[in-house]
Amino acid sequence: MIQIEAHMHELYGIPMATCARKALHVMFEKGADIAYREVEREYLRTTGFRLLNPEGLVPVLVTNDGHAISESSIVMRYIDDTFPGPPLQPSRPLARANMNMWLKLVDERYFGAIGAITVATFIRAILGDPLDEAKLRAMLDAIEDDTARSARELPIRLGVDAPTVRIAIRQLPAMLRRMEQALEHTRWLADDELSLADSAVMPLMLRLEEFGLEALWMDGGLPNVDRWWQALRAREASKRLLDLVHADMRAQITASADALRTSLLSQMHQHLG
Repeated sequence: MIQIEAHMHELYGIPMATCARKALHVMFEKGADIAYREVEREYLRTTGFRLLNPEGLVPVLVTNDGHAISESSIVMRYIDDTFPGPPLQPSRPLARANMNMWLKLVDERYFGAIGAITVATFIRAILGDPLDEAKLRAMLDAIEDDTARSARELPIRLGVDAPTVRIAIRQLPAMLRRMEQALEHTRWLADDELSLADSAVMPLMLRLEEFGLEALWMDGGLPNVDRWWQALRAREASKRLLDLVHADMRAQITASADALRTSLLSQMHQHLG
């Protein structure tokens, strides 16, 4: 257990980090009494932060009695279970099963897909051309998990030709198709009430928008997704999350995809069918 001053829960995050955005969105939806601690990426490598999460990843929620909770889906559930406010886990078994399936898909499939494109564009641009090998080595050395380290390195070296990016170009349209089908029957992804499923998918859609790829659902082919996104984006919790966005970094993310946007849209539209 981490020894901290007992006062209130604290959520450590980086506002542009996809997984941190999941937890932040739930925190805002609940109106939870949690102090938000924005940190720099370099801080994740420090001994102090590694005591909170040995993996060196955000989000991390530190409870008011000093327990550290990591992994975004676990943090999301903890916040919903612990704090008053509108419940974000459906009571109906079928709706909860739908929610759990979305959380599983985001964690096991779609998060990696959006991450691969982010690394192949934005992170690759940060490391320069030619590639700054010293910066790359420092970045990779900070990643504890061997699989995650490899997943980071290949898109940096190969760009959109990396196998993980080719898979992502198929998986993200599949996500959008699945959303369109689900939203044919319900207002939100799991049910007619907002749930953790919507908060989990929200950061992925936001990253696609930051890449300038919103034409995937705005061109008329996915009206249910477009309706859902507009409704979700208009919520107060989403506005508060967007207020945390660093405008300069968002501009860099968008610019990093400029040269590839037309090709990415063309390929993804083909997989939308």
